[in-house]
Amino acid sequence: MINHPWSYLKLPGTLLGAALLSACLGGGGGGGSDGGSAAAGTTVSGTAATGSPIASGTVTAVCADGSGFTDTVTTDTDGSWSGEISNAQALPCALRINGGTPSVTLYSLATASGNVNITPLTDLALALQVNDLSGQNLTDWFSAPDDGSADLATLGAQLSAAADALRTLLEAAGYTLPASWSAGSTAPFSTAFTPDPNSDPYDQLLETLAQAISDSPTLTDYNALVSSLLGGASLPAAPGSQNGGGSVPATLNSALVGSLDLVFKQGSGAGCGSVCAFSEDQAVSVVLGADNSLTINGKTLTNPIHRILGDSPHLPEIIWQDGNIDYALSDNEVGHFNEVNVGDLSNTSGPFNIPAFLGQLRVEQPVNPAATAVGALAGTYTPTFVNRSARFEDTALTLGDQAQVLVQNNGVVSIEDFIFDPSDPTFNFWNGSTSPYQNTPVYQLTVKPSEDVTHTLTITLDQQRSSPVAWRIAITTRIGSGAYSNSYMDLEERPLAPQITTLFQTLQARSPITLTGFVDSTLQSGFTLCEEVDLLIEGDGSIADPWRYDLNPKGITTPGISNGQKGTETFSLRNAYYAAESNGERAAMERLQILLRDDGEVELQQFNGGIIRDQASTDPTQIATANCEAFQ
Repeated sequence: MINHPWSYLKLPGTLLGAALLSACLGGGGGGGSDGGSAAAGTTVSGTAATGSPIASGTVTAVCADGSGFTDTVTTDTDGSWSGEISNAQALPCALRINGGTPSVTLYSLATASGNVNITPLTDLALALQVNDLSGQNLTDWFSAPDDGSADLATLGAQLSAAADALRTLLEAAGYTLPASWSAGSTAPFSTAFTPDPNSDPYDQLLETLAQAISDSPTLTDYNALVSSLLGGASLPAAPGSQNGGGSVPATLNSALVGSLDLVFKQGSGAGCGSVCAFSEDQAVSVVLGADNSLTINGKTLTNPIHRILGDSPHLPEIIWQDGNIDYALSDNEVGHFNEVNVGDLSNTSGPFNIPAFLGQLRVEQPVNPAATAVGALAGTYTPTFVNRSARFEDTALTLGDQAQVLVQNNGVVSIEDFIFDPSDPTFNFWNGSTSPYQNTPVYQLTVKPSEDVTHTLTITLDQQRSSPVAWRIAITTRIGSGAYSNSYMDLEERPLAPQITTLFQTLQARSPITLTGFVDSTLQSGFTLCEEVDLLIEGDGSIADPWRYDLNPKGITTPGISNGQKGTETFSLRNAYYAAESNGERAAMERLQILLRDDGEVELQQFNGGIIRDQASTDPTQIATANCEAFQ
């Protein structure tokens, strides 16, 4: 094995966004042993390595039900580890290794029993996906991984998408990927490997990435790589890679046309220097024209492009170039403005000439964003208490009672005995209402009444961002080193809108509804092209029996994982919404969305990466496009 400076391999304590703190208990199984057994338990094992195996590192699990490993898990000298989870139904589980030799902190995700790796590849893939979903860094996410928009179920469903995002970046920087890491797979997480660069392609990739960090003139360690990557920069070029690449003409998404008042922020970039003329916090006027033009402080640029990464254009970014200045705007694919990354075309890296990152043009944040955003909701609300965790004991309310919520103009929120005050020095605020990657718009507020206790309030807004429809209070208590206890209660505006009730009653009357996958949806939804599935609607919309769906292979009458169940989800205003559309009605839950069309056909779609993607349908015309045998 080759020695590299991975001793710095620990994510920064703060990167982007705010902490969404919630459920947790850590723990774990012993080096190389199964840590005991339980009747309904399961074993998770794998390899932890940075290229070199991580010896004597501690592996901690935090599962969906708050549990962890049944015993302490440490890695052997070859990086191997194994731990027992007492309840197999607790998966997915977030994994973390820390300490050991080399001394590192890395993260991974176990969605099933069997092999799970913990490496810089799993760490980077998760860091990108978690930051995209919630704005969190992995340290904060791991303290409460099953709450917020980057919860374990969502990440589990998007694990192959996370691997694909990293795969695209690695290919763009000229790295040679293992043959078994195909698009749409979770290979970095699930494929067993040996920390031997002489024979194992995954270890060779880890060694190459470590060498690239060491060779980079701008990256001092892995921390710097993570910060740079999440700041919009590219990976360092693979050692010995050749420059090349190309571009194709691009068209500006019409939803982005208009004027913007932005500011320049250097962030993790190099700053303008002699390349551009922006200074820190400088106001910049930007106009995006219907003629595909970009005007910056009066200078108009035309002929935008998409940069080709791998074998296809990178659609989220639309790029204008002005001499040596590269202006890359995202997200053009979704049609939502995130930022304009400013790059230096005279200093490129990787096989596709990715320019060095100088800084960003982005929307200026208010001095007190909570007062601006939450204060706009000022008023008194009486939502209904609809759900609680077993450990939540901090309210006298019983299910069905109405709570008293007061929102003040200065952003202070009071719910029963809980107060979230922007003037509190421990207060944090995250605005998820403008993110196109959120299924439902949210505000998240946190305070720390003591060093070991954190209160988190998640306010879910309606689709117009004008009124709150749900509130969750979560209490996270640190009960030991790396161990946390979580409890929560949910409040919702009730009764449900009659349109929601009517939609679910209509679907329930037709249940089970047989649909056919007409796109290759194994990447996310878990059923394959041309596979037939039954959609079953259950419940009555009450607090005791909420609306929910079960998705099963065709003909299965008893839902359950043992019978091949492909998914189940409850309609909760906390993370779902109803919408009347031009061609039908939509019940949009976090993982799948159900569209009842005006012509009576039913579609299953998925919201992923800011885009609603088709999955399955009852419509023979749609199914025929997949050349499914039964419809030819």
